[in-house]
Amino acid sequence: MFKLCNCGMLINLGSKRCTKCEEKQGGNSDRKEYHKWYDKNRRNKESKDFYQSKEWKQARAAVLARDNYLCVKCIERDKLNEAYAVDHIVPLRVDWSLRFAQPNLQSLCHSCHSVKTRCEQSLSRRTTRRR
Repeated sequence: MFKLCNCGMLINLGSKRCTKCEEKQGGNSDRKEYHKWYDKNRRNKESKDFYQSKEWKQARAAVLARDNYLCVKCIERDKLNEAYAVDHIVPLRVDWSLRFAQPNLQSLCHSCHSVKTRCEQSLSRRTTRRR
């Protein structure tokens, strides 16, 4: 089976990028460093442990495969983008019990995940200020 690279080229399902995009990306060392910093300084221990658990990694892999490694929001807009993240539709801080529920998980590209996260943070700030 095949999927589309971000540049539009067909690649094997298990690959992240085509060889040209991989060369441009340079191996993701900046992203790895950012995630290390985020885990150490921003993420709470319970979330960190959850995202590193075997159960989450299995659920994440199953959702990506279910969604054919494509962003579900982009598909709704007739676009094809590779999924980068598995997102909780109802955030963990709202309902922890839905953390592994397949209907509560969706595959998103980096852009769609960033937009959703910013909207959630903005909404959270607004409701906090009203209290």
